[in-house]
Formats: sequence, structure tokens, C-alpha cells
Amino acid sequence: MLKSVKIQLHLLYYEIRNIQLLK
Repeated sequence: MLKSVKIQLHLLYYEIRNIQLLK
């Protein structure tokens, strides 16, 4: 369970980085 939460945070961080790069 903790591992899946970690993966979700990782994906969220990656998405935020992508959005910032597009701006």
C-alpha cells in the first residue's frame, strides 16, 4: 500500500514538472 502511494506521488510530481515545462 505504501508503495502505491509513493508511485502516485511520483506520477503527480512528474505531471507537475511536465506542465511547468510546457508553460
